[in-house]
Amino acid sequence: MVKRIVLSGVLGGVVLMATAGVANVVFGFRTYIDLRTVPDESRVYGVLRQSVKTPGAYMFNPAVGANGFPGQDPVFLVRYSGMGHDFAGIGMLLELGVAVISALIAASMLWLVSSRVSTYGRRLVFFVLVGLLFAVWSDMGSVGILGNPVSSALLLAGHQIVSWTLAGSVMAALMRQPVA
Repeated sequence: MVKRIVLSGVLGGVVLMATAGVANVVFGFRTYIDLRTVPDESRVYGVLRQSVKTPGAYMFNPAVGANGFPGQDPVFLVRYSGMGHDFAGIGMLLELGVAVISALIAASMLWLVSSRVSTYGRRLVFFVLVGLLFAVWSDMGSVGILGNPVSSALLLAGHQIVSWTLAGSVMAALMRQPVA
């Protein structure tokens, strides 16, 4: 059964990465959500490059008045990882590792409850529920003053569920019960 768990996890991770690749490279999904442009980008980049030296997250609030923060004024968040474009290839390998480890954990969880999840349909639902868990916890949990707008969070959550459904269809087939 260990071979099935490992094979299922590796193939599930590959499917998760392939789904992300198609969505992002072919359709520009994350670019649409995460990589908006500003009208004077080179000037803003210059200010940030001079001002932000240490990796981390930086919050920019409106000025505090006598009544506290103005309710409708925007709050901005800038994240700096300390890395440049030269890290992109290594970053993709790390993402593949995270995808494979996530799928291995999910396959192991299925193995632990395998006596109750004995049909392909139930195994597939198990992986869809894993995707739903990730979507609710990470994507919908990212909505807020320093997070994503609701529309972006819903798109990310939908992508998460679709990705885990596709990976789950492969993993559910590989995690079939051994013949007695």
